[in-house]
Amino acid sequence: MSRARHDLTAISFLQGALDDALISRPRRLEADFAHVTFCDCSGLNALLKARTAVLQADAAFALVHADAPAVIRLLGITGTGPLLGLGRATA
Repeated sequence: MSRARHDLTAISFLQGALDDALISRPRRLEADFAHVTFCDCSGLNALLKARTAVLQADAAFALVHADAPAVIRLLGITGTGPLLGLGRATA
């Protein structure tokens, strides 16, 4: 996944990476945020769209390594952490 900030300038990269990952119809898609220090609502929207597409394909979706304070804050404020697989063990 991107090593950049997921703001409006990087959203097209994020959306493209998620779309590319979905082409192979994986059984599980993980968005690795290990190097992401910031994510705004546009990045969150891309993640939620990818989650919806993955679930429609009968697969699993998880956001992993989302440890940056700004990312944790966004997910906490919006209540979307559990939707994105945070707090659940990975298989």
